[in-house]
Amino acid sequence: MTTYYADTDNDGFGNPAISQQACSQPSGYVPNNTDCDDNDALEKPGQIWYADVDNDGYSSGTTLTQCLRPLGYKVASELTATSGDCNDNNFAIKPGATEICDGIDNNCNGSTDEGVSTRYYYDLDGDGYGEAVAFIDACAPSGLYTATVAGDCIANDADINPGATEICDGKDNDCNGQIDEGVSTRYYYDFDGDGYGEAVAFIDACAPSGLYTATVAGDCIADDADINPGATEICDGKDNDCNGQIDEGVSTRYFYDNDGDGYGQSIAFVDACAPSGSYTALLGGDCNDSDVNISRRPCDGKTTLPPPPTQRGPTIPMDDTCFGKPGQIWYADVDNDGYSSGTTLTQCLRPVGYKVASELTATSGDCNDNVTAINPGATEICDGIDNNCNSSTDEGGLTTYYADVDQDGFGDPAVSQQACSQPSGYVTNNTDCDDNDVLEKPGQIWYADIDNDGYSSGTTNTQCLRPIGYKLANELTATSGDCNDNLGVINPAASEVCDGVDNNCNSVTDEGCIPSTASISNALYLANDCQTLKVAASVPVHFDEEVRS
Repeated sequence: MTTYYADTDNDGFGNPAISQQACSQPSGYVPNNTDCDDNDALEKPGQIWYADVDNDGYSSGTTLTQCLRPLGYKVASELTATSGDCNDNNFAIKPGATEICDGIDNNCNGSTDEGVSTRYYYDLDGDGYGEAVAFIDACAPSGLYTATVAGDCIANDADINPGATEICDGKDNDCNGQIDEGVSTRYYYDFDGDGYGEAVAFIDACAPSGLYTATVAGDCIADDADINPGATEICDGKDNDCNGQIDEGVSTRYFYDNDGDGYGQSIAFVDACAPSGSYTALLGGDCNDSDVNISRRPCDGKTTLPPPPTQRGPTIPMDDTCFGKPGQIWYADVDNDGYSSGTTLTQCLRPVGYKVASELTATSGDCNDNVTAINPGATEICDGIDNNCNSSTDEGGLTTYYADVDQDGFGDPAVSQQACSQPSGYVTNNTDCDDNDVLEKPGQIWYADIDNDGYSSGTTNTQCLRPIGYKLANELTATSGDCNDNLGVINPAASEVCDGVDNNCNSVTDEGCIPSTASISNALYLANDCQTLKVAASVPVHFDEEVRS
């Protein structure tokens, strides 16, 4: 016979108080009699219980192994997680909880207020924009940490911030790294005062300055007020209207007329205001400029010359190759520089301003066939023109200049222009960290004056931007000697007071002060009338008492 114990909760452990003996195991009975609660299948020997004091379904990870359920404990199947609750006394704090801005790690992820705090920037001038490098992440503003938008480039001027409107005042009002952009005027250098300036010399400013007065560029002769883009071209051998051509439309073409017959050589001519030397003929085409009786004839295949405009003699047999030949290809070279624009004409007679290929350096490539100095073989100069016809202008001649607003010799890398010569207010150096402050520049030596008492501790920092708590030598009374740079009342010029501190930084403490009670170390000598009393070391002396021998 075997004793079996009731297992009402079917957990495999029997109730020691209810048993029966039988030859075989009855239904609902087990041979084990160690159950502590036969009405609860969870309560059984060896059960692992997980702490969940706040009953939020998340355990702190604390466990107990026993039969009966401890108060505030659950089995794993009753929990969402058997560990991870960072505060098991607060139902609202657990993994999976919503993080709120309260200074508490609500979701137990090891971070506090993540994703729900606000970044507040330091806003010294109260303009609503803070300094990007100074901020706190908090649930509410604190002190001067009030701005929720960064980017203030001038911390102590409420009129300068990223939301301000740019005005023409020489300042970067909207903090975009540019000064007076879109509101300044470009003034060109106008030496002769004709209202037209030099394109390569200008300033962008709020008002004219010195000779920077013209608002239109393009003056090709800086010291002649009669020559500018608005002038009328006259026949005087000058480029009056600055279009790169001289006497265009007003000069006369004179052909070389060696024999004086009124007809000149088609390939030898000048465009001038008056005849000069043998350049007198108004008509070209003379095929024999050494014979006054032979002037010009049509290229018509005939072998006789018709009478010239003024009868000079009988008809003279001629060779048809005098002017050219049928089917001749002529290349335009209007400016006679040996380079053609590529324009061609196919005809017998030479057109004015045209040559055959053998008379040219190149049959194409001249990008301005009206100016002799502009062709593929010309040297590029810095004048705003593509002199060598390579489709680039001023290549190799332009220099990049950077704005130097504070005139410290160091330029602003964010504000530059390319020019042929250095504009006023610009330099070739681009290493300035703050172009609005002449003191802030590369290589500047700063002296620590944390307590702002005018005396430095001697600590230095060499950098462009001013470190917090630092000054230049000329802003200080002394560049060293402050023995406590955190207290403004302690410095070489301070008065020594009786406080156990070296107030004047002379390496002596309380010199010259007389306390009411003193503890004398070593030996102290006191004078009393004509007698001298030696008092042993460390004996308190009260100066309001009479000391007798």
